[in-house]
Amino acid sequence: SVERREYADTINDYLETERLKADERRKNFISPKELKEDGDKYRQEYVKMLGFPLTEERKTPELCEKIFVAEDGGVKIYRVTFLFFGKVKFYAMYFEQVENPDKKPLVIGLHGGDGTPELISGLHLGSANYNQLVRRITDMGANVVVPQLLLWSKVTYGPSYNRERIDGKFRQLGGSITAFELYLIRGTLDYFMENVDFDKACVGVAGLSY
Repeated sequence: SVERREYADTINDYLETERLKADERRKNFISPKELKEDGDKYRQEYVKMLGFPLTEERKTPELCEKIFVAEDGGVKIYRVTFLFFGKVKFYAMYFEQVENPDKKPLVIGLHGGDGTPELISGLHLGSANYNQLVRRITDMGANVVVPQLLLWSKVTYGPSYNRERIDGKFRQLGGSITAFELYLIRGTLDYFMENVDFDKACVGVAGLSY
């Protein structure tokens, strides 16, 4: 009906108006100068915006499995699995320099949509548009840890999942799947900071797409 069409169209018009207002609020909220002067304040504001579970007490996860996979090009490759909240198993690939790993930096490598740690690392099916991202970092002498996010190609790798539905469940709890996975990544870094020898003054992140 005409009424239903008007209702649907005016919702979109209203949302676009509010989006433009939000853009302006963001510009006024922070500047590079303010971020530099009080970065921690704005990081905490970001955490509050993303919500649960980032707003919960931060706890270092338990390492429940570490499996040696291979040694290649002066790098030892492991699959590591961490246990969060007593039940969530979160895995990553860890690339450790054979020579003096305790003196080398640590980089967190992040894959994009339809990706996996193995893909971004070139361990199977080439490395797609990542262009051997992990290899290029390890060739520069860094250790690299690459976590698996809930973004893999369901057709290529399986199993199936519904990220949007899971995100909706997190939003009912005042959070998001983004906040959840950031919590897991931060926890993984905490584990490495507390239990693995590397140059703790040199930690970075590299990724592509998502």
